[in-house]
Amino acid sequence: RFGQSGAKAPHSKETSIPVCLDSDWVEIEQCSEENPGTKVDLDNLAYAIYTSGSTGRPKGVLLHHRGLTNLALAQADAFAVSEDSRVLQFASFSFDATVSEIFKTFLSGATLVMASSESLMPVTPLLNLLREQRITMVTLPPTVLAILPPDELPDLRTVISAGEACSAELAAAWSSDGRRFLNAYGPTEVTVCATVSEPLDGSAKPPIGKPIANAECYVLDSNLQPMPTGVVGELYVGGAGVARGYLGRPKLTAERFIPHPFATEAGKRLYRTGDLACFKDDGQLEYRGRVDQQVKVRGFRIELEEIENVLAQHPDVRDAVVLAREDVPGDKQLVAYIVSTHDAGQWRAWLSEKLPDYMVPSIFIPVDAFPLTRSGKIDRAALPAPGASTSREETYVAARDQLEQSLVDLWQSVLNLEELGVYDNFFEVGGDSIKGAILINRLQQLLGEYVYVVALFDAPTVAQLANYLRQHYPKALDRVTGAAGSRISGPEVVESRAQEGREWSPLVALQRGDNNRPPFFFVHPVGGNVLCYGELAFHLGPEQPFYGLQSFGLTKGQPVLADITEMASRYIAAMRSVQAEGPYVLGGWSMGGLIAFEMAQQLQNVGQEVALLALLDTHTPSVLDQTTQTDDGKLFAQFKSDMKSMYGLEEPDLDSDHLNQFFQVYRGNVHAMNRYEPQRFPGRITYFRPTSRIGNRTYEPIEEWRGLAADGVEVHMVPGNHYTMLHEPAVLVLADWLKVCLNNTQKYEAASSI
Repeated sequence: RFGQSGAKAPHSKETSIPVCLDSDWVEIEQCSEENPGTKVDLDNLAYAIYTSGSTGRPKGVLLHHRGLTNLALAQADAFAVSEDSRVLQFASFSFDATVSEIFKTFLSGATLVMASSESLMPVTPLLNLLREQRITMVTLPPTVLAILPPDELPDLRTVISAGEACSAELAAAWSSDGRRFLNAYGPTEVTVCATVSEPLDGSAKPPIGKPIANAECYVLDSNLQPMPTGVVGELYVGGAGVARGYLGRPKLTAERFIPHPFATEAGKRLYRTGDLACFKDDGQLEYRGRVDQQVKVRGFRIELEEIENVLAQHPDVRDAVVLAREDVPGDKQLVAYIVSTHDAGQWRAWLSEKLPDYMVPSIFIPVDAFPLTRSGKIDRAALPAPGASTSREETYVAARDQLEQSLVDLWQSVLNLEELGVYDNFFEVGGDSIKGAILINRLQQLLGEYVYVVALFDAPTVAQLANYLRQHYPKALDRVTGAAGSRISGPEVVESRAQEGREWSPLVALQRGDNNRPPFFFVHPVGGNVLCYGELAFHLGPEQPFYGLQSFGLTKGQPVLADITEMASRYIAAMRSVQAEGPYVLGGWSMGGLIAFEMAQQLQNVGQEVALLALLDTHTPSVLDQTTQTDDGKLFAQFKSDMKSMYGLEEPDLDSDHLNQFFQVYRGNVHAMNRYEPQRFPGRITYFRPTSRIGNRTYEPIEEWRGLAADGVEVHMVPGNHYTMLHEPAVLVLADWLKVCLNNTQKYEAASSI
């Protein structure tokens, strides 16, 4: 709508008419060419944005036009933005970095490149986007910069690191070949950015720079007196960017936004950042950590005291300290030290119910007492590093009864360890998929009953496993230990007592997750077991239910299946015991993808919907080596080669019975693949292809899958090769892609139900 005279109020209904751009140019030309009047001034609010909410109560920060305008002009100058610049909007709209990306670009007449969340995911999608869009300027956190290849981006001429502490190594890598690399710093409360460094070369630890135009920075002591150059104090920021305060939080606003002690003009304020810093001789600021316990891990602001307070709510915790440690450069993680009589292994699951994922520590270390300073305070600097010899001495607890000792003996033989404590985690002391399968098989021999594979995920320490066995196998323990507490009996009990255990199922709950989320069902690869999906399930997050489908025949005396159609039918029956009706979410790596494909066919044939079918580097049967499949000698050699590639084993650490049992499953699965003839699928396939190929194979399975999927194939690239794509660090990218696919699936289902 437009005013007829060009001078009326924009919301005046009496003088406004609809505009038709095809026919109303005569009327349009009569309107004023002047900008419409506005009453907005520099002190009016421009936007409100919430912090990450790490303390459980997010803070709404109120920012005004003065700070926003100043930010855009100051950064455009500092980053040398021009009309020829192509700037990527990497930040999400929920982060204030978006403000910087948008307005400095628009005010400079440059090009702002926007992209989907999928295109912004490291490594391959983001790398391709930067190349294809010929991005010349980007702002990224150090964690992303660390996994991108600088040499493969010739158009990228200006890189700004922000959001986290930056290393000298990172600056050196990204400042080569004439590229400008800068380090920026700024809390949300000072309109995104307070300081920017000069171009860096990586010769020293990167400073956070000098104040941007119209900003002020002070390093003060507890009495608000300036600290000398080189002496650390708390960083305060003043100037045009300081926010109005926090929405509806007057007390907190008064605490963090203080009267400016050096201002000559009334009403000026400084923002108390809570960060420690010092001025260098060249006038640039060096970041030196936090005054309080607030830290930044993987981009999230976290109050360590908040985690400690939650831990303290548990009646079995006498005391707790949480630190953000960076014992390996670039790998900052939360470590919890707990004084408790309880097993430390339980705390991760307990905290996951009360805190967001990013606030749950990666490592839990039990201690008898905390080291103290001379003044009687906890000496946090003296707490042992994870994995250090001091940590080992603190956390080692010997077996406390006969059952724990029997399990320790069993674990030591499987893991080839001379010493093992009851709180050591199986997967953190050398356990992997194949060793887990060996351990479960030997445990079955000792008990004379079938033991679910999920036991290792529910109870990954000796102490937890002992409690698990007491809860689920009390009769077996009574039988094999005897009233006098004799040693657990040998393998011969399996034949006579195996049927006394619970009914076997191919379904393994690797992660039970949230009942409100659809479970993800992943089918075994050619080896038959599903422990290979342990890392993937973990990185999908504790809220995602994740079930593996393992091969028949892994348990002694059980027949091996050699037909994919029959496998799919049986796995569907097991799956529907957990989820009776669709839509289903299916996946599989290698051969597992082929079986998942057949399951999807059968489900759709009976009217059940498959919302997501994820194939992880799955080949069609046409590429299989027929000669190898018909020659048991060659097949056995391939079996050992696969285990070496997957688990790093030169020779399988198995007795002859287990070796033969596993090989028979492998052999049956290979023959099943050989005989399978996939039919055209009416749905869509989501395919995950590793960036590296093993050997000189040029075969590309994606094209064959395109011919089999009526609704097309969506392809995502994942770092690593066929085997390493399921292990860190590649599995982190794979898990992120799958999260995107799952979220998109759930959004589609929600929209379809409206």
